Amino acid sequence: MLNKSNSRHSGPLTPNAVGRTKPQMRFQQRRGFEDSKCAKVVTSLVCKIPCVIVCGIVGGDTYLLLFYSRLALQKEIGIILTVLLLLIYLLCISFLLTSYFRCMLTSSAVEDNPPPADFEPDKCPTCNKCGNFKPPRTHHCSLCGTCTLKMDHHCPWVGNCVGLHNYKYFLVFLFWVTISAAVYAILTGASMVTSYKDLGSMVGAWTVLSMFITASFALSVGGFFFFHVHLLRQNKTTLENMKYKRDNTPFQQRSKAKKENFNDVFGENWMFWFMPTVTLRENGYELYNNSAAASLIRNDFNDAKCSEEDDGTDDLETLPHRKATVTMAEEEEEDPKIINQKPIDIGPNIFV
Repeated sequence: MLNKSNSRHSGPLTPNAVGRTKPQMRFQQRRGFEDSKCAKVVTSLVCKIPCVIVCGIVGGDTYLLLFYSRLALQKEIGIILTVLLLLIYLLCISFLLTSYFRCMLTSSAVEDNPPPADFEPDKCPTCNKCGNFKPPRTHHCSLCGTCTLKMDHHCPWVGNCVGLHNYKYFLVFLFWVTISAAVYAILTGASMVTSYKDLGSMVGAWTVLSMFITASFALSVGGFFFFHVHLLRQNKTTLENMKYKRDNTPFQQRSKAKKENFNDVFGENWMFWFMPTVTLRENGYELYNNSAAASLIRNDFNDAKCSEEDDGTDDLETLPHRKATVTMAEEEEEDPKIINQKPIDIGPNIFV
């Protein structure tokens, strides 16, 4: 829950609103070309290349289905059933593209999502790389050049960091990719023989090739979707799962049901679970007190000891951050570009 302290500020807070800290001064002093606007624009454009590829694959499959496979389907199953199945496919594609663009354009960066008015900035450290606030579960992404709230990973296929505010869009996108790819593979498979006979070997070859490629997408993306649902029910991000694997993280509540973790992102109304709508319960600035203490965000576990009498039945409460014994200059963030090579180090495992 949020800290219900009296607000001392009239609007959204930023680190600059409370004075420049030493990490911010060091950050300003070592700004180079990689932090310039030109470098950020170039990086942003390069990161969007995979997005063009995704849109090209979706557009190519849809064009092939509507203008070629449709003709073969009409001979196989009739006009009425063909129209009905194509409408179902187009509905799936509309959800796919909506969730995809919302995931790509929604920012989970700290600088784009300032803390609430009752947030006390003196209790939260700042990043020594970008100078933004760094609440729990926040990580700095070198590709985006900023800190991301509850960062899961940087996804090149959406050209954006998947974090607190676009995590649902990412999962909904994976779901509709799986459904759309499966529907496309079934429809093209049903028209494959007729396409060869009536539309020529060239169209028939493209139909077979697209069917196998799209079917592989359905299987791989579907497995990826269920993997993320498993992490969500466990209240883990990809970074935390790579670090802790089968162990509990300091952010997992033993008294909280897995369904509640799911509902925190997807909401309680099942009708909106797979719709690209906003159902988020968190704001990313909640401060945790589950015996690991808020000093976790500074990777200082010396004072974060679990009580033997803690049975895990108490709710988490918002308490002020304890002062860490290390400086932000001593803390080093792992580069998200090597996420697939080794786990991000967010601190030693206190549960071993």
